[in-house]
Amino acid sequence: MSNIAYDWIALVVAAILFAVLSFLKRKKNAGFTTRVLLATAFGIILRIAFKGHTDYVGAAGSIWSNAITALVVLLALGLFHRAVCDSVHTFLVRVARVDLREDSHRPTSVRKWFDTACLA
Repeated sequence: MSNIAYDWIALVVAAILFAVLSFLKRKKNAGFTTRVLLATAFGIILRIAFKGHTDYVGAAGSIWSNAITALVVLLALGLFHRAVCDSVHTFLVRVARVDLREDSHRPTSVRKWFDTACLA
C-alpha cells in the first residue's frame, strides 16, 4: 500500500475515534476529564500505529488548533473590553459622579461617549 493510502486510513481512524468521543459525551454522559484522557490515549495510539503516516491528521489538527486559537483571542479581547468598560463605569459613577442612567435629564458628552464605546 502507498504512503498516501496509509495517511488516508489514519485520517479515517482518527474520525472514527472522534465519533467515539462524541458518542461518549452525548449518550454515556462521560465527563470532560475522562474524554480528555481518552483523547490523549487515542492520539498516542494513533501516532504509534501509523508511525510517520499522520500527515493528514496533523493538517486537520492544525486547522482545528488555529480555529480554537482564533476563538480564544476573540473571547480574551471581548473580556478585556468588558473589564475596561466596567472600570470606566465605576470611575464615572463613583469618583466623577457622572449620571449615566437612561432617565437622566441632562445627557452629557461623557454619557454619549460611554454609550458609544461600551454599550454598542
